Amino acid sequence: MKLSTIYILLKKEMLFEWRFKSSIGSLIVNLLATTFFIYLIFNGEITFRVWMAIFWIISLFSVIQSSYRIFIKDGNEHFYYLKNIASANEIIVSKIVYNTIFNFIISILTLIIMQLFFGQEIGYIGIFISTVLLASFGFASIFTLLSGITAKTQNVVLLGVLGLPIVLPLVLVISKLSMLADFYTAINDIYIFSGAALLLDCSIFILSIILFPYLWKE
Repeated sequence: MKLSTIYILLKKEMLFEWRFKSSIGSLIVNLLATTFFIYLIFNGEITFRVWMAIFWIISLFSVIQSSYRIFIKDGNEHFYYLKNIASANEIIVSKIVYNTIFNFIISILTLIIMQLFFGQEIGYIGIFISTVLLASFGFASIFTLLSGITAKTQNVVLLGVLGLPIVLPLVLVISKLSMLADFYTAINDIYIFSGAALLLDCSIFILSIILFPYLWKE
């Protein structure tokens, strides 16, 4: 696995995303509309726990919405071109890295939009940002592999059906960790939940690298 090839593939993903900016625009409009509707429902007054739950729900479904096209755009002739210039591991790693960056940016954008509407104060923003980064990596590892399966089967429904049960343990750990950004009860809790989230992320990442070559050969 060559880092130079991964870098080229990562650059290709970014250029492709920039070329089709309309998909990013539609995602941002969806974030604004969803947050605005929630603001109207709660009249702008929610607790931190409810705010956090809404944040992760919006972030997760934004990831699912954007994930279906990860491999769809590499169909037909482009698919065979990629097989000739890079290995399966190089392709899956580059896509996971790119989607981690993309998911992190979307989550931060969601945070900014929700802060504009609700003005919720986060006591320990560093803990929260670290939690968002861990979640972005885990979500990217899960849904990048599932997007490959979806592209092979041509069944977009599988992305949500398979993804939600698999991502649930990570969501539970991430939600517990993000709550500590407000309460910060004990430093040991930070280490425990951070370690659990990192362990889940690494396990999912390794599993994606192991399974994807078999999918790529089909």
